[in-house]
Amino acid sequence: MNYKTIYDKLIYRAQQRITIDEFENHHIIPRCMGGDNDPKNIVKLTLEEHYIAHQLLVKIYPNHKGLVYAAIMMCAGRKSNKLYGWLRRRYNLVAKQRLGAKNGSFGKKWYTNPITLENGKFTDCDIPTGWVKGRYVKKISETKKTTKCIVCSDDTKSHKAKWCNNCKPAGPIRQKKQKMYFSDEEKISALRLFDGKIRPALFHLGLNDSGVHYRYMKKLKAYVYPLATNQLKG
Repeated sequence: MNYKTIYDKLIYRAQQRITIDEFENHHIIPRCMGGDNDPKNIVKLTLEEHYIAHQLLVKIYPNHKGLVYAAIMMCAGRKSNKLYGWLRRRYNLVAKQRLGAKNGSFGKKWYTNPITLENGKFTDCDIPTGWVKGRYVKKISETKKTTKCIVCSDDTKSHKAKWCNNCKPAGPIRQKKQKMYFSDEEKISALRLFDGKIRPALFHLGLNDSGVHYRYMKKLKAYVYPLATNQLKG
């Protein structure tokens, strides 16, 4: 199938059309391929035609990343050009419901109370007395958190700290880290205590029976019990 011919016919038919109610502007030569915004490079397509045009461009240039991305953005979640056209029309209808006087901010401008720095939107007839035109935006220094202690109000020297050094509550007492390294003499003593059984000896020292500890203890067992290594199993 010659997709280039189909695309050219679609564009030619749209160019010969006189009027169209609902349309979207389409770049005949896409901008990602060097096309510009010249009126000769823009054609008015129906919603359904615009959907199909981008798919045809991908068929013609299947390895062009820009065309593929543009088609994905149009086709995401839509299975057909009819569905795309229906969704676009519904979106336009919903968007028009907030245009003009239907918008809650229609005809209103921002005003600020210079004393309280309060902002508000008002029409020209409803401006409160003393308010000035414009919107007051707080500076970064004003939005910064306080550095005062929540107990005595002294300076904590950090906006992240809630208390000063004098009012800081005592934290939980941390337990000492368990001893994980033992001398060979201590390991041999544990082996003799459990008659050469490796796992009970490891557990007695507080070590797990992982590969590293088990293999090293096995070497010590061979040193302590050279004749009974094969008989005494951990």
